[in-house]
Amino acid sequence: DGPTTLLIGDMALLHDLNALHVLSNDLTMASNDAVPPLTIVAINNGGGAIFSFLPVASHGTSVDFDRLFTASHERGLAKVAGALGLTHETVNTKQAFTRAFEAAQARQG
Repeated sequence: DGPTTLLIGDMALLHDLNALHVLSNDLTMASNDAVPPLTIVAINNGGGAIFSFLPVASHGTSVDFDRLFTASHERGLAKVAGALGLTHETVNTKQAFTRAFEAAQARQG
């Protein structure tokens, strides 16, 4: 019954933007008691970096790895969250992340 955290990559989040829209509607339409607390931590590293752990990555340009797997993007996730009315914060250091995460966990909903 406590807060929940979702750790998600940027590409996965971009592929499921409709879920953020539904979440923002739930927050707008319901009381804080009706929506369980949720913190979303999005790793925005330009897209597809997790695929570098696949064995095919070692073949690099011979298999056109970057074009086929990295799926880089220039999307601003903070702008998306802001457009949906969701509280968000962009952090670039471990200390800033810790502070932002603790603040998010302390909020109700």
